[in-house]
Amino acid sequence: MTLLETIKSDYSKFTLYSLIELGLSYTKQAKYCNLNSWTLATYLEWAYAYTDNASNKKIANGKDFNTICNSIFKLMNGHPLSNFKHNNPKKLFHVLAYQQFPFQNGLTLQDFSRQDYLFSFLEFNQEFKQQTNFSVNSFLTLLFKIWVWIDEKGFESLLPQKEQDQLFTELSSFVNLLSIKHNLGNQEIIKHRTQLFFETEEYYAFRPDFFVKHPFIEFNNELFFIHKGLFIRTIQEYLFKSLCDLENEITRRCFDKRFEDYFSIGLIALNIQHKRETCLKNIYPNVEVCDYVIEDFLFAECKAIQLKALAQVNPTDKILKNSFKLISKAYQQIVSTANILNSNKESFGVILTYHPFYFSDGTDIWDEFLKEHIENYVKEKNYHLLIPPENLFFIDIKSWDELINILNDKKVTLKEVLNRAKINNANSSTQKFTFDLHLTQYKT
Repeated sequence: MTLLETIKSDYSKFTLYSLIELGLSYTKQAKYCNLNSWTLATYLEWAYAYTDNASNKKIANGKDFNTICNSIFKLMNGHPLSNFKHNNPKKLFHVLAYQQFPFQNGLTLQDFSRQDYLFSFLEFNQEFKQQTNFSVNSFLTLLFKIWVWIDEKGFESLLPQKEQDQLFTELSSFVNLLSIKHNLGNQEIIKHRTQLFFETEEYYAFRPDFFVKHPFIEFNNELFFIHKGLFIRTIQEYLFKSLCDLENEITRRCFDKRFEDYFSIGLIALNIQHKRETCLKNIYPNVEVCDYVIEDFLFAECKAIQLKALAQVNPTDKILKNSFKLISKAYQQIVSTANILNSNKESFGVILTYHPFYFSDGTDIWDEFLKEHIENYVKEKNYHLLIPPENLFFIDIKSWDELINILNDKKVTLKEVLNRAKINNANSSTQKFTFDLHLTQYKT
């Protein structure tokens, strides 16, 4: 019997009610214990998936809870990519990063204002309100109110439970949207599970994201708040997940345009010289150009994309190659623009994404995924590789805002930041796997 089969068997011995009760009782003391948020989310999701309340099942106790959680730990530690004799250690790092880092994010007011700008355009706002009964602005406002409540009262007592309390009345329908009712848990999780689950069930512990859109559980006439780190993910990811769930290409294209526009806001505010794609196309109508040229040395392409779920949990070369087509295209446009402008100074490239990609720079994926395509492209066009992979960075939109804030303080220039990032990544002891880590030294 495999470890996954053992875990499923252990769940099936006990009633769903008792397992969920144990997990939720843990949420009230989570900050005093060492069980991490992604394991807790996996435990709760799998309880709904693998058992029920049949009369022949036993009542689980604390020891049973610990046994199942320890088995989940072992399953996570046994990922095939953990064999470093046959696999690059960076591959396992990517798996763990996508599993764990989103639960460890900080939150600022800019996270709310950024999303208000990006998602409040007419097409998405209408569809979102149709689905949720909330506009994007009111949705973010109510998330903020809950966040303030958590900050003031602590997440153990998330909301007042008295109907006469004004805040509770105001938020009750909103919290209902974000809650999963215990008796509907199984069918909601079955609906949520995608092709990823059916293809690679053993890796599903590395993607505990069902509760991102349901950070509360209504259980035994009480509302439970699962985890503070999970709720931060809800604030930062709910709208983007909702956008990705839409099948309306017009709405998606409108968001892509909005995303490109947002990139320029900080540049304009700081009077940083830049040209946009429309301007470049007017000058060079028959060649590929990128979205932005900044100060004649930085070439940027905006791609509001994320690594596909299967590539996050099982980043084998074959799976990753299919996921990097848009990245290769973006790099191609960056290289093309640098050649058109005959850049004779050291230049850099940036691919701006919505969520982090957890690559230090282009060298992480050069040999396996970019080299053949880009070298063939450069040869075909008679170009030069003016922006080598070590000069190509992946920057998520939150990190870009942090960079703009640092530049606004005038402690450092854009080129100095990128040069220092390149130097850091050239040394294994100072290499950073997300761009925001390069910015830490400028925040003190």
